Amino acid sequence: MTMHLESTYGANGCRRYYKSDAGPLIVEITTVNHDKSDRSCIMSLWVKHGLVPEFLETTLGVHTYYHKENGDCLGIYNPTLAYEEYYVNHGDVPIKRYRPEINPEWELEATSENEQKILDECERLMIEARMMEN
Repeated sequence: MTMHLESTYGANGCRRYYKSDAGPLIVEITTVNHDKSDRSCIMSLWVKHGLVPEFLETTLGVHTYYHKENGDCLGIYNPTLAYEEYYVNHGDVPIKRYRPEINPEWELEATSENEQKILDECERLMIEARMMEN
């Protein structure tokens, strides 16, 4: 795939921004440290509630920014999120909405190989969606 590093921020480059050559997609990846001794740590809660199979000390936090031609910026094409469908009532008309939740298959340990897997999947999702539009 064709994602290249645009910039890094933070101590030891803990926040990295990648840009796709295949389309208007920017992916921000952050190394997230989890403390097993902290009972309110999000990773501890995910393990406790069965959302992830095991505690990982470091994971990759992912935010995506897809820029549409009209100027809208959307957080789509992010494999670490799954979207649950639900409905809200607007008067007598139910309106379909989507609520993001973690995708445990993509909660990966913070390694360069896993980072590349996530980047490849973000770009694949974007390319696949753009091909379906045309």
